[in-house]
This record gives sequence, C-alpha cells and structure tokens, in this order.
Amino acid sequence: MIFDFYIYEYPPDGVGKNNFVHNEQNVQYIGRTARYSERTLTQASLNKNTQPKLFVELEKLYTDCYDRVRAFPKLDKNLFGKEILRLLNETHKYSLISIHNNSYLPLASANFDLFKKSLRMATEKKLISPGWYGTHLAIIVSIGKEIGNWLKRTKSPKC
Repeated sequence: MIFDFYIYEYPPDGVGKNNFVHNEQNVQYIGRTARYSERTLTQASLNKNTQPKLFVELEKLYTDCYDRVRAFPKLDKNLFGKEILRLLNETHKYSLISIHNNSYLPLASANFDLFKKSLRMATEKKLISPGWYGTHLAIIVSIGKEIGNWLKRTKSPKC
C-alpha cells in the first residue's frame, strides 16, 4: 500500500475554518512511501515550520528523554522511565487536544509539572546526570512558560 503525504497550511487570519478550502495553493506535496512513518511526517512538518514551537520542543524533549531512559537499569527503566515518558506523552496529547478544547489545558500543565518532578527525582537518584538535565533545562523552562502563557490567555475573566 502506498501513502501520499501532504501538509495542509492553516487558514489565514480572519478566514473561518469552514470557509477555508484546501486546494493546490495551500497544500504542499511531501512525498510517497510504502509504509506509514510518523517520523517522516514529523520531519517534514518540522522542516516547513508548520507546527507551533511548543509541539516541536515537546517532540524533541520526548526523543531525548526516550534515548536517556533506554540507558536506565532494567528495574528503573520499567518503572521510573516509563512513568517519565508517559507523563511527557500525556502533556503532548492534552496540549494537542487543547487546540480545539481549552478545558484540557490544565491537564497538560499538571502532567508537565509531574514530569518535571519525576525528572528531578531521576537526577537525584543518579539515573540522569546533572549535565544532561542542565542542557535540557532551557527547553523544559521554555515549554513550561509556553503552557503557562497559554493558560493565562485562555482563562475567562472572573466576575
């Protein structure tokens, strides 16, 4: 089975989603492959800057954490490592859902806070080196700020 990959651009500001027609001008052909590859789509999307910065950073952090968790001892990998990856994955999932339904955004924020705490615990248990944690701290802080700013923008004014 052959799959064709396309990237659909977002509608321009002021144009409603229902009035936006996907045609040749706003669709870019990416390529053809014999099997589905999420990494192909992700790389193509990253190269074309069609994703917000938050999602690009979450994907990069997940990849780096996954590589690091693979080096954990077996018991810690199965318990602690899976929990770290699950929390980061939940953050990404709820952030994506929040694009259409802002009620899920607090869940993304809560999962990310738990992820940060788990990562600090892994550093304290010497499963993650302080150097690795230090190099990724800028991305972690950036993701936290973006989620926090998004939460502030979406909160309704109190009466």
